[in-house]
Amino acid sequence: MKIQFLLKEYFTYSASEKKGIFILLILILFFFFLPFLFQVKTNKTSNQDKIKQEELSRLLSDIVSKTEVEKPKIIKSKLFRFDPNKVSHSQLCKLGFTDYQSKNIIKYRSKGGVFRNKKDLLRIYGISSKDLSSFDSFIDFPKARKGSKRIVSAPRKILFSFNPNLISENDWKRLGVSSRIAKRIKKYLASGASFKSASDIGKIYGFDTLLLKDLYPYVRIDNKLLMKKEVLLVDLNKVDSIGLKQLPGIGAVLSRRILKYRDLLGGFSSKEQLIEVYGISKQNFDPISDKLIVDSTLVQKLGINSIKSEDLRKHPYIDYRMAKDIIRYRERKGSFSSLTKLIEYRLISDSTFVKIRPYLNLN
Repeated sequence: MKIQFLLKEYFTYSASEKKGIFILLILILFFFFLPFLFQVKTNKTSNQDKIKQEELSRLLSDIVSKTEVEKPKIIKSKLFRFDPNKVSHSQLCKLGFTDYQSKNIIKYRSKGGVFRNKKDLLRIYGISSKDLSSFDSFIDFPKARKGSKRIVSAPRKILFSFNPNLISENDWKRLGVSSRIAKRIKKYLASGASFKSASDIGKIYGFDTLLLKDLYPYVRIDNKLLMKKEVLLVDLNKVDSIGLKQLPGIGAVLSRRILKYRDLLGGFSSKEQLIEVYGISKQNFDPISDKLIVDSTLVQKLGINSIKSEDLRKHPYIDYRMAKDIIRYRERKGSFSSLTKLIEYRLISDSTFVKIRPYLNLN
């Protein structure tokens, strides 16, 4: 009886206790089998990693094999001897130079650059020592001689007395001056400048100082002729663009601006008005001031008593408000009896009146 009592006492459970025991058993079984689940998953992951590793190895091996088979950048069968000072763009590309390198070589030569030895090619953007070594043995300078060092000689010169302001480009070449410097001298003289002494030749950028020392005894400058040349005057109201370009510092652009401004003004009343042209400063004006004159009789007059408002405000010195005030006064008060009425009735300022006065009359 006691045993049955004890069994009922300790092994009889309520409904809620039974549910708790059931849940506990499920948790025990879950944690028991959990390590086995992780082991299976780990095995699957490791197998996948092995597969990916094998694929990566195969890919790397393919890349290495392709690299070994790939041809070098410069194909030796296409290499030929060439002079870097004469070879064309297409020939450079055939030799193995890139399009960028070839264009830089041609551009360097077009600006007067000369390759005097193989290492000069390293001056070109995009060409490295490694590139140079690929075709080093194929570079050929025609003046070079086997068994002797190549000597770069200066242009052959024939010395004779000369006036640097008058001789031609070919005469400069005969004196030993390079074609590039001879053109630079021609451009310098065309700007209106001149050589006043032998030392002035050294002002030309790039002129060989050693050659200049050789030329000193042969320089003959006719100062009288130079003075006559400098005395020549330019009338700003008559000169054309060609004549303007003979003035120092006045090129094609400035000459066009001067002529355009002259048309707007109706002619220059004084040479100082040249400073009003865009691009001409006092520093540009002072060196040529003595060479300028103005024929003021050629200035076109504006009839203050008959001109229309739209025509009056076209003048550079008259703005829209001034033109409107002048015409309004004329309509209300009648014709102007004197130009000074413009100041008396404060239609324009004193400074403007001084500038516009040469362009007005009472017509």
